[in-house]
Amino acid sequence: MIITVYAVSISLILLAYSDVIILAMLLMLLMGLVMIFQMASPRTLLRSIVADEMRSRILSLYTMAVMSISPLGSFVIGTLASIFGVHWSLASYDVVCILWSLYNIRISPKIIRGIQRTLILSTNRSIYRTPKWILEQRMIK
Repeated sequence: MIITVYAVSISLILLAYSDVIILAMLLMLLMGLVMIFQMASPRTLLRSIVADEMRSRILSLYTMAVMSISPLGSFVIGTLASIFGVHWSLASYDVVCILWSLYNIRISPKIIRGIQRTLILSTNRSIYRTPKWILEQRMIK
């Protein structure tokens, strides 16, 4: 998922300084496809971690958080574009995205360990099935 942030950021930098309409359209197509992946991956991960009885609540909170932050970002970028220009505002947005993804790369091992621990200890067997070697270790203890 972190790689997709780089794909969107690089595409947006190229789009910010592109004067060719065909190139701009292809970059927007690439960004749209990558953003679909970015939107689907966290939902899939949440569905596999959360217990069945809490799934709708968690997904509704996730959807509310994602959908409510988008207009705020649009407002900020629009304000920056009206003050400094479109090229500068898009480039600054890309720098923020890249810095955020570098920070996420640094903390992602902790997040991955927590997710793996949650999946292994989860009682939600319909989505995640514990590997045989973990079950064998539990039986030995």
